[in-house]
Amino acid sequence: MTGQRLLVRTALCAYLVFAVPHLIFHATHLEHFDTASALTALAGLAVSVALPAALLTLTITGNHPPTTKAREGTASGTGDDTTTRSTPPSTRDSR
Repeated sequence: MTGQRLLVRTALCAYLVFAVPHLIFHATHLEHFDTASALTALAGLAVSVALPAALLTLTITGNHPPTTKAREGTASGTGDDTTTRSTPPSTRDSR
């Protein structure tokens, strides 16, 4: 696991530690809202839990692009490094 992926997982987990109890609190204290306001508040809070949970799931399942090491030496990861050349082949020094 790369350090960047670990940082993302840590940030998502830390956010969820806040967002889940926040959602629970507001879901149990709706008496001061009218129906439309209560539904709007709960929908927004539910999205604020569902989105980071989905992102956390994606970091765990392994559905991610190849790392830089897997593409080393190429621009596209296909083995064709023509896009990384700074000068055309015909003008290069052929030493």
